[in-house]
Amino acid sequence: MDTLVEIVFVVLLGINFAFAGASRIFHCIRLTAIQGMLLSVLGYLLSHGGVEIAMLSTVNFIVKGFVLPLLLKKAVLRSGARRELEPLAGYSISLICVAVVTAVAFAVCRRSAMIPALSIITMFTGLFLIIFRKKAITQVIGFLVFENGIAIFASGMAVHYGLVIELGILLDVFVLVFIMGIAAFQINREFEHIDIDRLHQLVEPESQSEGQSK
Repeated sequence: MDTLVEIVFVVLLGINFAFAGASRIFHCIRLTAIQGMLLSVLGYLLSHGGVEIAMLSTVNFIVKGFVLPLLLKKAVLRSGARRELEPLAGYSISLICVAVVTAVAFAVCRRSAMIPALSIITMFTGLFLIIFRKKAITQVIGFLVFENGIAIFASGMAVHYGLVIELGILLDVFVLVFIMGIAAFQINREFEHIDIDRLHQLVEPESQSEGQSK
């Protein structure tokens, strides 16, 4: 059982680096699905089984591994966004940042506290995607990754209460992805892109007329 936990741990760690170097949004969605499924498996393994835990893990497995990725995929298809072409931080820099945080997390956390280290790395990766990626869909994925980092910490430190908290957060994320998917679709219809850094170019008509008169 410990060997299986270590395998899941290593794969989850590798997924964080994959997020940092991924430019294709569909690839990020697949990574999100894999991360969600592995997170459900990790929670079950750390809790040492049980009928109630198995049911909760199954629900998380289905929602995070299939439902949320499907909603994200539909949002991408409607918005027309396929790649993150001009991120605020390049992919090489992103990989370096994740590598540095990984080294610091492992240095700070002892060997017996690898789950908190993985949680810190995953939350940082999520925040990095939210801050340094321009596409609204990619930022939603970053929010999901950040939430998965919280879930990893909850699963490793307090399994019984962690799963209850996890289900509550999961509902919020479900609603957020649904709303953000609709918002991204509407923004793309009106402005032909969903790069949020271009919104500063929107100027009120009065401001434009004043600028021309001067």
